Order: sequence, then structure tokens, then C-alpha cells
Amino acid sequence: MADYYSDNISGSGANTTLDTQYRASVGIRHARTRTSIARATTADSTGFQTTDVVRMITLKSSDRLLALELAVDGTATAGAVDIGTYLTGTAHDGAVTDADLFSIAVVVSTETDLVDIMDEGTLVDGVDRGKTMWELVTLGAGTNYTEDPNIEFDICLTPSTNFDDDTECVLKAVYTSGD
Repeated sequence: MADYYSDNISGSGANTTLDTQYRASVGIRHARTRTSIARATTADSTGFQTTDVVRMITLKSSDRLLALELAVDGTATAGAVDIGTYLTGTAHDGAVTDADLFSIAVVVSTETDLVDIMDEGTLVDGVDRGKTMWELVTLGAGTNYTEDPNIEFDICLTPSTNFDDDTECVLKAVYTSGD
């Protein structure tokens, strides 16, 4: 019978060699869970359109995302959103890294209480929970970080179909801070 050690104890998952000098970062071991909640409402009865990007939550590349939940008021009778990441940029104007990293075409025409949508897309699975933002972004299209770039990412809603009415959206991120 072999003993295996997680990245919390020995530095790499499924390692059979105990590294007694290894100390996991605070972001992994003894981490404090944080929550960020954002609310966005369209300004008029036309709702969000497919040309819009709704920047909701900013996380550092070293933050570890545990859950991402969405709630909508269901006012619109049509509309859907993708949920993904953009670079924050200097004035929350950074380029897209993957617009549907977390979710694809989530319907907003039905009232929904907070529902975990972190792995509703095709790239992020349940085992990716707790990975750093830069590791999650690397799962997406076109970005390949090999180490923490020490930047920030915006988690954004991008309508995949136009909303037909004013709609309120709430996004909640549960994460541990990488600092």
C-alpha cells in the first residue's frame, strides 16, 4: 500500500514522495474564502444586445475560483448570455481571452436564483475548481500562460442572443485570494 500526497502537502498531486520542506501557499492552505457579487441592469427596455460586453467581476490572476453563480430576474422573454473572461485593461477595456469559458448560452428569460454556472461551458470541469484564474484562462481559446502573469481578468456576460426587455443579472464569485 502506497501513500500519496496532494499539492497541499507535497507540492504536486498524486506524489508518492513526501517533501517535508514544502509549504503550500496561503491561497491553497488556510485560505480565506472571499465572495464578490455584481449586479447589472440594462438601462432601457431593449435589454443587452449581442454587441454588448457586461463586465461584472474583476479577479487577480492568482485568485482561485471555487464557484461562479448567476441569478436573473426573468423579465425578458428572450435572451441568453455567455460567461467568460476578458483582460481587465487600464479602464476595464481589455481584450477578450475567452468569452464563453464558463458558460454558453445561459437563458435569461426565466427567473433564476443563484445557480452555479462555472462548468456550464465545454472547457471548465468540476475538477478545475480551485485553480488559479490564469490556469482557468489557459483552458480557454488562444491564451497559453505557463506561469502567473500577475494581471487581472474581468468575468463578463456577453449576450449570445439579444434580450428583448430590461433585465437584472447578478453574478457571484466565490474564491480564495492569491495574495
